[in-house]
Amino acid sequence: MESEREIMMIPCFDFGKALEEGSEEWKEMSKKVREACESHGCFLLVCDEMIPKGVREEFFSNMEALFDLPEERKMKHISPKPYSSYSGKSPVIPLSETFGIDDVPLSASAEAFTNLMWPQGNPPFCETLKIMSSKMLKLSSLILKMIVEDYGIQQHYISDVEKMKSSSNSRLIKYKIPENNNDSNTGLVSHTDKNALTIICQNEVQGLQVLSKTDNWIELEMALWSLLVIY
Repeated sequence: MESEREIMMIPCFDFGKALEEGSEEWKEMSKKVREACESHGCFLLVCDEMIPKGVREEFFSNMEALFDLPEERKMKHISPKPYSSYSGKSPVIPLSETFGIDDVPLSASAEAFTNLMWPQGNPPFCETLKIMSSKMLKLSSLILKMIVEDYGIQQHYISDVEKMKSSSNSRLIKYKIPENNNDSNTGLVSHTDKNALTIICQNEVQGLQVLSKTDNWIELEMALWSLLVIY
């Protein structure tokens, strides 16, 4: 495990105050975001105004109801894309259950997924899923815009963002507690994401690690309701 000094090197930014595009504050934050992506491949982010606490609390509450459904119901979620179908009780990652849902903000995916899990319907879950996914996509677009503008390649922004909007993926994950002390406590095996940007929003539970440029695993101590952005 890395030292406290390297842990603290991972930047944490606050998007709490609205940044006016083109302002000095916008340019300064864009530079910090771009440098963090180059130096660390990730950064921590606080953005309560973009994703309010109430939205996140309702989202996680609805996720508990989803993962409490019978196993045979959850297994109905099948996708031709790798790692998007429901996965549970895997011998490789026995402590995690996952759903991958494509393009929730821009299609009827949220309705189709909700109706599959709750044939009688569950409007609160469906609405919260769409709201949370839309806000995460909007945040991804903002971060990408900051990066390309600081590189001076604004002309690529529109086409890249449109591509990102048509290929977004919302991944819902539940981690379990090991049944005994002899079991592994690893929720997911080490991996890299194929996405241009990955934003992780966790529910008050620590344990997330990232691989540093010095080839050491760093355990992140994330503030309550903060996000991890991986580039």
